[in-house]
Amino acid sequence: MDPEAQRLMDMIALINRPPLETMTPQAARDLYRDSRRAMQRAPVEVAEVRDFSAGGVPARFYRGIDAADGRCLLLLHGGGWVIGSLDSHDAMCRTLANAGRCRVVALDYRLAPEHPFPAAIDDSMAAWAYLAANAAAFGIDPAQMAVGGDSAGGNLAALLAIRSRDSDLPMPCYQMLLYPATDLTFRHPSATLFENGVALTGPSMRWFCKLYLASTDPADPAVSPFYANLRGLPPAFVLTVGYDPLRDDGIAYAQALEHAGCAVTHLHMATQIHGFLTMNRVIRAADTGLAMAAAALRHGWGSA
Repeated sequence: MDPEAQRLMDMIALINRPPLETMTPQAARDLYRDSRRAMQRAPVEVAEVRDFSAGGVPARFYRGIDAADGRCLLLLHGGGWVIGSLDSHDAMCRTLANAGRCRVVALDYRLAPEHPFPAAIDDSMAAWAYLAANAAAFGIDPAQMAVGGDSAGGNLAALLAIRSRDSDLPMPCYQMLLYPATDLTFRHPSATLFENGVALTGPSMRWFCKLYLASTDPADPAVSPFYANLRGLPPAFVLTVGYDPLRDDGIAYAQALEHAGCAVTHLHMATQIHGFLTMNRVIRAADTGLAMAAAALRHGWGSA
């Protein structure tokens, strides 16, 4: 494990922080909010930031410094579909807007257990349709709209690409999947390999899925994109990390996309922990990971 990540894990163990799965959803949200504030550097300046409603879904618009005309990333935050918010990923969105030389739209989609599946993906699709219909008002070209997300947000981004392919909506030109949750059946070895001592444990991930799925079959391709038809999807950047219960299904998804004919760039950061991209105050490799994701986006837009 990266020594900086290991120090963070040792610190969390020292203060005896309770596992997420022992908390109420609201207590877990409060802890996540406070921890992101503590573990992220001050957000960078961008050319423009404003909140708005994207088809009834609370959203935040960012225009990066030197943003190229038309290019936009819809960013769906992680947090197991239970925690996370616009504020928890504000620093990530600002960094991607500048480094990707683009616009970024972040969503505050509804969270489980108050709003289980399909609320989060329905909100994501509603916002995608709104952006496509109102692209000109944001300086966006619908043909240059990409989608991305981390963890649960990566799951939603992958599903959005699949749903848009099968609908009348424009399909994303690119998908950026950062340690995504792609197979909620927990059949891969890493799902039970990390039961403690890491940022996201197997028990916490199973708790998230229980709250989110309710009675939905985890093998349903509507929630686990690994089981969907992956042909005809846009190019993808997939980031996986070594110390993560989602490691193996992220790797398997990258391979499945490639086998389905999708152009895939797969980056595996073997010494990193789940969630490190929003920990740049304590894990310097977060800057490297986001820089590489932004470079992949720029390449996807043809401006590498």
